[in-house]
Amino acid sequence: MPKRPKFEPTKTPDGWAVNIPSSISATNSRERKFFADKKEAEKFAATIRARYHAGERSGVISKVAAMDASEAMRILKPHGLTLTEAAKDVARRMEASGSKETFKNRYDWVLPMGEAYWSDRYIRDMESLPRWVPESFMDLRCAAITPDVIRKALMEGGAIALSTIENRSRYIAAVLNYKPRHRKQTEIAIMSQKQVNAMFDACLDDTERWAVALMIYAGIRPSVSDGEMSRLDWQDISDEQIYISKDVSKTNSERFIPILPALAARIEHHPESGTVIPSNWKRRYAILRKAAKLTGQDEPRHTFASNFLAATSEDQTKSAMGHSAGSRTLFKHYRRAITEEQGKAFFGISGI
Repeated sequence: MPKRPKFEPTKTPDGWAVNIPSSISATNSRERKFFADKKEAEKFAATIRARYHAGERSGVISKVAAMDASEAMRILKPHGLTLTEAAKDVARRMEASGSKETFKNRYDWVLPMGEAYWSDRYIRDMESLPRWVPESFMDLRCAAITPDVIRKALMEGGAIALSTIENRSRYIAAVLNYKPRHRKQTEIAIMSQKQVNAMFDACLDDTERWAVALMIYAGIRPSVSDGEMSRLDWQDISDEQIYISKDVSKTNSERFIPILPALAARIEHHPESGTVIPSNWKRRYAILRKAAKLTGQDEPRHTFASNFLAATSEDQTKSAMGHSAGSRTLFKHYRRAITEEQGKAFFGISGI
């Protein structure tokens, strides 16, 4: 007859371990449960021992859950609360506050709000967030999401490297902790005609004027380090449209941008091939922005998008900007910026 297990805690490099026989394990396999504190391990062992001797065959929690419970009990001990009492208290507070907002609810609200001032790369990463975690995480109440819950969800979603987990955790935390900025900070900066003229007037040569035209009238991203201006070639620009390949696009998606009369006039006599970016562009673009009194580098792209949206449609603008069909990026803000007549006049067209 096999001996009855003693359920005595043993010290291991991972903490105090309690052996659980398969007959009482939730997985029907022998398990070991770990605790950071010996007393907690002994208490758990006594509970399991009593259940075993009484013939009870209920499941037991996993190693990770046991360690979480142990840590929670350690934190609660100075306050004289048990884990169950604390859980009930949290549940009561959540119900009393009516805090039933799920992470998906908050994410759907935060994304279009934040896109008014986030960078293109940050927006792209934020739009990828739902793919980083299981669907069940999106349905969790925000009030129940802790750093440990986030880490476990990311690991379940496939993240292994610690750096990846930490980086993605910051995006999730940004959603949870998001606070709307002051209205002045979330408004889209649109260049006036005076600023457009000032930028063109500050150009030293045709290469700079062509580059400015492509930013303002086609929405080409200007950054030297990762912008499309640094990778675009004149051979991809025909009389009717600009082809942005995956290799050129910052978002790794190809698109076509129509060349409207205002742009056609500004880039007339451009080369048939060769890189579009002017020499010393980083320094020169900073000077051009200063001449036009711009506060950032994306106002020309915002100006294009606002006017193009007013002159055409949301679908056409998304396509030209390189956004997915379901993207909510910035269009809520752009709609208020420019009228249809102003948009068409900006591009020198009477209709599309």
